[in-house]
Amino acid sequence: MTVADVAIYVAILGTIGIVPLAVTTSLTINFLRKPAAGKPIVGACRLMKVGRTLVVGEVALYSQGNAEIVAHEGMLKFSEGEVMVALSMESAIGI
Repeated sequence: MTVADVAIYVAILGTIGIVPLAVTTSLTINFLRKPAAGKPIVGACRLMKVGRTLVVGEVALYSQGNAEIVAHEGMLKFSEGEVMVALSMESAIGI
């Protein structure tokens, strides 16, 4: 879950810049299969909607080198400050 939370946060920062007090308001995870032993977990993140105060995103988690999703997370982030409109709505990172 940490990989997904960090992935969403980095995608937000990369899209709209540093936002003070951005916190996770909702996180849902679906475990789909057991990850490969000894392989790092990689998160592919997509911001689905960037609003004025809420950002909705999802993260697909994979075992490195394997195309099958091991878990899927949906997440909401909240900021007290105003969120700027983003030009790019998608980001992918590997951790």
